[in-house]
Amino acid sequence: MDHLPLPKDHHPHLKVPYLCQDHHEFAYDYHGFEEFPQRKGFTNISLRGDGSATMENAARFQSWTFFALVIDYFHTMGVETRIQDFLACDENGRTYVTTCCLPSLSRKMEALTRDMHLDQRAAIYSKVKYKLVTSSITVRQLVGFGDPHSSWPLVHLSVLLLGEHLQSICDFFLQCRDDTPSPWWGRSPLSQQLMDDAPWCPHLSATMLDQEMEQSCIYFLSRMTKEASDTHAQCRPDMCALDTLDNDKYITRHINECSDAGESNHVLLNPPEMALLLDIVAERQLNETSGMGNPHRNSLPACQILRLQRLVNDLYSTDEQPVPFWVDTICVPLQSPYRKLAISSMATVYKDAEKVLVIDSAILSVPSTMVHSIEMAVRLRTSSWVRRLWTFQEAYLAKELHYQFQDTAYTLSRIKQKYHQEQRALAQLGEESERTSGSYGGEDTVLQPTSYTAPDARAWKRVEGGDLLWHDAYRFLEQVEVLGKNKPQGESARLRSIIHPLRWRTTSRLEDETICLSGCMDSSLDRLPWSSGAQERMKMFLLSMRTIPVGLMFVDRPRIEMEGCRWMPTSLLAGGMDSTLPDSWDPEGSASIGRPTASGLLVTLPGIMLSNVTKYTQAFRYGHVHDIIFIFVDGVPYYVYGLLSKPVQWEITGTDQLALVLREPLHQKGTFACLITILADRGGIMYGRFQSCVMVMGNPGIHRNLDEVTFTMATTTSTAQEWCVG
Repeated sequence: MDHLPLPKDHHPHLKVPYLCQDHHEFAYDYHGFEEFPQRKGFTNISLRGDGSATMENAARFQSWTFFALVIDYFHTMGVETRIQDFLACDENGRTYVTTCCLPSLSRKMEALTRDMHLDQRAAIYSKVKYKLVTSSITVRQLVGFGDPHSSWPLVHLSVLLLGEHLQSICDFFLQCRDDTPSPWWGRSPLSQQLMDDAPWCPHLSATMLDQEMEQSCIYFLSRMTKEASDTHAQCRPDMCALDTLDNDKYITRHINECSDAGESNHVLLNPPEMALLLDIVAERQLNETSGMGNPHRNSLPACQILRLQRLVNDLYSTDEQPVPFWVDTICVPLQSPYRKLAISSMATVYKDAEKVLVIDSAILSVPSTMVHSIEMAVRLRTSSWVRRLWTFQEAYLAKELHYQFQDTAYTLSRIKQKYHQEQRALAQLGEESERTSGSYGGEDTVLQPTSYTAPDARAWKRVEGGDLLWHDAYRFLEQVEVLGKNKPQGESARLRSIIHPLRWRTTSRLEDETICLSGCMDSSLDRLPWSSGAQERMKMFLLSMRTIPVGLMFVDRPRIEMEGCRWMPTSLLAGGMDSTLPDSWDPEGSASIGRPTASGLLVTLPGIMLSNVTKYTQAFRYGHVHDIIFIFVDGVPYYVYGLLSKPVQWEITGTDQLALVLREPLHQKGTFACLITILADRGGIMYGRFQSCVMVMGNPGIHRNLDEVTFTMATTTSTAQEWCVG
């Protein structure tokens, strides 16, 4: 695991024992990856044996999915390695597994494949992908297997991290993916345990997993030393306690060096002065979090104001100083009518600002000259700034974002330049040197280092993509910035682009959600009922739009329980991966958009009319139990089950009829659908009341013997059927 860098302040790398030191008979024999189990008399299934995790099986697993995989992988690329290249000795003479030579091997691979013909790269890709797929399946089958206090979890994690790295450089260096998805290596229970032990906020850990953060990044985070505190003692996987602002307990902080921390040493502005100040400083804007707010009055300690002034001045040349700035703690009044005026103008402030300076405790304590660019990006990637609602609007509307580290402010492009400089330095040295405290190589590495150069932008892009840690963190941050600079045309397309990042954003005041959305959409705030609650505001916001991404109707979120509005989610925030909008099967056509009306959302989509409904109770994975129905469509059987936020009401009374509005034409892999109750058929438009989101899946025989079930009658509609779902 030591191919990964370590943070500046870190726990040491975990040492993975070389199990074949005591089980020589299972050592890799250099005769190929594919037939290794057969030569050693086992299969991926027999590794689990009778359920007892023996060290013999662990040795087989390690020898095959680590040593046979990595040696045969690079052999296919034309790079020869030996078992000894991946072994080292500790101070007690015990042999452990090392991966510190992987970066050097990866750079060799990049140089060898850079100008390789496509046909040759495709042939190599086909061979190595088979090895990666086979290993990833075995790794997923053995998740959580073995005594947690034995070597099994360590060996499993090391293979998973190796597989992620090999998969990454395969995809970015060979660049000839086929139609099949890349192997998924799963998750390591040990990674989660390491995060809990660090300790990180349970909500942050859950969010990182939900965002499908690479396990290499999770491991990197787990190596950070964090000062022991009870800051997150009240947090849960579904909520960070710090996201809920308690005005009575909030403390406005002085800087550490302040010698006068009394209440009298505050800068206080009155509302009329703030209205004038907002007009003066709209050219420059600054966002401040982590103890620099004040829910009681518009004031900050003088020491904080002086520090902010210094940091803002540092963004400009000397002849432009002192630079006026805007900070919400002082510039947004707490009393009406000034507060409404200031909030209504915030989007304008963000758009007109020359620069936005981001100050977050996760990066403010990090000295940029002492850490690698990867740590800078990862710390920013996991900061509270990327998880808050208002900061999304700042990033979306800002012309130029600067991130304040301990010693200086960086733009994202400057962090990228720092990464390139560090990579060039390694290449010029011609050796695997340290990235901060983490070692890329050492005395025990048999491979001789080779010089490396990336001659053009294309090669650098390949290098960045192959560096899993860097690519994961930088890509996430880049998406936040690029989104606002490349705003899609049209209301529906723009709202869809905004919904995606909001899945992991939170706010302590849900009423603010539609204010931020309106600012990002360039919509007027006049239509929002300021005296109403969050749901009424969301209703009016969505009704004010001419077009809506139709996928919003198929997101499994709590709904606004009002007539004509049940298609509307109560919020777009904090839904996680489960609230991802389904892709449209007709992205340029009428099936991709809906038109809000007082009666419901007008959409043009395929559907299925249901009658004589017969339901069955079925247990699914992870303990979920659903009521399901079985249907035949064009001679093909399907089953339909509800998603998790709301139970499906299959029962109907009187003359009511149920229907499924499909997100796309049916296929065996499944499609999202809305279950509705038909209210009327007017002029060819089917009016219905939204009931719940469901999935229509093929291959129902995996759940029941189809000869023993009663199928619900199903009649398909036109693929261009018009619906009004309310």
